Amino acid sequence: MRITFRPLARDDLDDLRRWLNTPHVYEWWGVTSGPGSLGGPGADAATHEQVREKYEPWIAGDDATTHRHVIELDGRAIGLIQHYRL
Repeated sequence: MRITFRPLARDDLDDLRRWLNTPHVYEWWGVTSGPGSLGGPGADAATHEQVREKYEPWIAGDDATTHRHVIELDGRAIGLIQHYRL
């Protein structure tokens, strides 16, 4: 098995939306967890437009302080990680 990390890209937004709308993710990071959060069941599910609006500026490099990377396992995207200086 090979795990790699690569910068988040526009092509990842559909995967990101799907991840945000899965129970084990939205339980911690969904709309019920606070302002600016995305994802949840039913009417709370993140839409493509919401994900694009939130993450596209970061992909474009508008926020140079937080770095977002897609985690890949054997070339398949499996998650997102971010890091920033405290």
